[in-house]
Amino acid sequence: MKISTKGRYAVRVMLDLAVHNTGEYIKVKQIAQRQEISEKYLEQIISVLNKAGYVKSARGAQGGYKMSGDPAEYTVGMILRLTEGSLCPVACLETKVNECDRCDTCETLDVWKQLNEAINKVVDSVTIADLAERQMSREESMNYYI
Repeated sequence: MKISTKGRYAVRVMLDLAVHNTGEYIKVKQIAQRQEISEKYLEQIISVLNKAGYVKSARGAQGGYKMSGDPAEYTVGMILRLTEGSLCPVACLETKVNECDRCDTCETLDVWKQLNEAINKVVDSVTIADLAERQMSREESMNYYI
């Protein structure tokens, strides 16, 4: 499984909105410059986030985007599932009932189940707030001078 640029950029956009949150709306142009993403592609990604209610938008001179809720409410997994769809490594695990004809005799099924559980555990345990804290901590340590 590979995460597409759409998924990776969506996480970066949410992180950018969290780190640069002043209570004001942030313009797409500012996010695009900081994240080095084309404005056109960024608008497509933000549209998905907006429709899902993850971000709020405002039009006009003071318009832009900001996160709808607290950064701790959004996990990396939520954002990736929104943009990527299923994160399952194999199709037979995408539904609650495994409809594969070989599921009773498949020697590899346990491997795929364990991989799926590991992926979900990681992406569902990291919030945008966690990432923002890491970024701000890293930036502070880079600005430390003696």
